Amino acid sequence: MMPVAYLCVPPVGGLRTFFINLRNGLAPHGIQPLWLGSGRREAQLAADRGVYGEAPDGVIVAPGCDDDRACVKALVDYIRDHQISVVLLNSVAVAQTYGLACCLPGDVRRIFIVHNITPMTYRIAAAMRDYVHCTVAPCPRIQRDLVRHYRFNANSTFCIPHGTGSGLPDREYPPQRDGAPLQIAFVGRVEDEQKGVLWLPKILERAVAAGANVRLTVAGDGPDLLKLREALSRRGLDSRVEFAGAIPQDRVASLFSRHDVFLMPSRYEGFGYVLLEAMAAGCVPVASRIHGVTDFVIQDGHTGFLFPVGSTRAAAKHLARLASDAALHAAAGAAAQADVRARFSLAQQARRYAGLIHGAFEMPPALQAPMAPETFSIPRGFRAGWWHGLPLPVKNALRTALERFPVRGGMQR
Repeated sequence: MMPVAYLCVPPVGGLRTFFINLRNGLAPHGIQPLWLGSGRREAQLAADRGVYGEAPDGVIVAPGCDDDRACVKALVDYIRDHQISVVLLNSVAVAQTYGLACCLPGDVRRIFIVHNITPMTYRIAAAMRDYVHCTVAPCPRIQRDLVRHYRFNANSTFCIPHGTGSGLPDREYPPQRDGAPLQIAFVGRVEDEQKGVLWLPKILERAVAAGANVRLTVAGDGPDLLKLREALSRRGLDSRVEFAGAIPQDRVASLFSRHDVFLMPSRYEGFGYVLLEAMAAGCVPVASRIHGVTDFVIQDGHTGFLFPVGSTRAAAKHLARLASDAALHAAAGAAAQADVRARFSLAQQARRYAGLIHGAFEMPPALQAPMAPETFSIPRGFRAGWWHGLPLPVKNALRTALERFPVRGGMQR
């Protein structure tokens, strides 16, 4: 098996799912990804988030280290000692990602994966650009932004969508609802800045006011859980909501198979892995329209339904239609399952990554000469910019406006 280093301690959520799926998908291609982290902070992160349970094939080097340069040197030494020739770098592991990209010798190929559309993510990407051999975006939005606005080479910047290996059977849908409530699921981190969870009470309230019989399951945990509970209670919706807590990855498919709709009111996403999991189970997605992201995954009106970011009225309208029209729900659910199998299979994702990994040595070396681990420093682009100084309500309003009214000629943030 060819060892490939994946530089990221895969946390709970989409990044862990990404690693597990990629590991499973690449095995038949003779490739074995191994996640790598370094330093005291990442060692604690791995322990706190239970990484070793679902993703045991990883290692923390220099677990007692607090110095970025020493951590990077330990990673470089580990990669050399274990003769690892390809490294997958992630836009989420800031100092280590940049340090490795700068300090690895040219014969170690670096594939950079950009996971999100935030200003900070793009600043990190721009700083990394000249130290990697190629870049992968999971959706057209990220690929387009990197090439148009951050001078990435179009010939070495690829779009490889995420995939799912779900083998769930075709879902059977009842011909009519017979008074049964529409079972809605929210699955993910319970926080408002990205996931828009504090829009859920208003969406539910509007759907009920439109005559829809709906119930909501909130599966997840996060910093805004208490605020969400209080907002639902103020609107008298307690009896329509169940809080299931964080769901282990191996139970997500089962949860979706028991629900009719997956509701995703996010302000921004890099892909939305959970969309694929819902669709694979025949659970119809009702999601924010994030240009080049969710409208790439969902064919609006066919495999799911999109609404303008922050439009609780439009989201509730979709829920009310699905609650009253069993045939519409069945058609969308069946189309969603078929589309995931056709466009977003784990086999397709793995095949493209395998081709990129095996073909990495035909790519020209990185443009910049490698640095010594003892001398590299974090560039300005990795530090918090003007955006981070804005109050959260202002940032949320700007994000919403940018998605609802994208800038002509591009959607740069």
